[in-house]
Amino acid sequence: MKVTTNGVPAVYAVQKIGKNIRKKKKAYTVLATFTFVLAALSFLSAMVMMIVRMSSEDLEMPIIYTFIPFIAFAVCIVCIPLSLTLKQKYTVQVALLDRVQSSEKAVIASFSASPSQAAVSSVQSAVEGMIDAGLLPDHEIVAGKVVARKDAQVSEDEAERMYEDYLAAAMPATLAVNLMREERADKMPKFCPNCGAPVTNTSAKFCESCGVRLTGE
Repeated sequence: MKVTTNGVPAVYAVQKIGKNIRKKKKAYTVLATFTFVLAALSFLSAMVMMIVRMSSEDLEMPIIYTFIPFIAFAVCIVCIPLSLTLKQKYTVQVALLDRVQSSEKAVIASFSASPSQAAVSSVQSAVEGMIDAGLLPDHEIVAGKVVARKDAQVSEDEAERMYEDYLAAAMPATLAVNLMREERADKMPKFCPNCGAPVTNTSAKFCESCGVRLTGE
């Protein structure tokens, strides 16, 4: 079953994953570099032509020639963001592909750059797309949570345990942050000790009315 991102932009650009993502990454890297170089050369050429035209009154040069480098520069400025966007898209896809290929078995959520459900769903869709495109012929998704090599023979029960262990390892950090916030909220006085104004912002360090420090931190 395919996992969607519920309308949230995909983290790994999973609109469609083809077989030639490595070649496309190289192609758009070259294109981005070329447009940068061409933009710089076009700008320098335009400056040189303007200087020459202004410094030499006897030089008969149609003014249209002066605008040709500017036109090339403008085209490059338009192409640079597009080429960089496509380069980034395929760079991220190739990075994800390499990480999955180097893993015998791993929880799909561990490949996500963000713990949000949308990001994890996007990564899962990307991995499924790579398998469907034949980029991971030796891998399969087990229980919708783990991607593993077929020869590893990971069962659904093992996949569920791996996922539970992953959550157990990831939870303490989140719990620690929440506990720190709760502890800080408990230490915060409900009223300012100086002016008696009620404290409405539990994360504030100073009284909003008189400016007196509320905590000793």
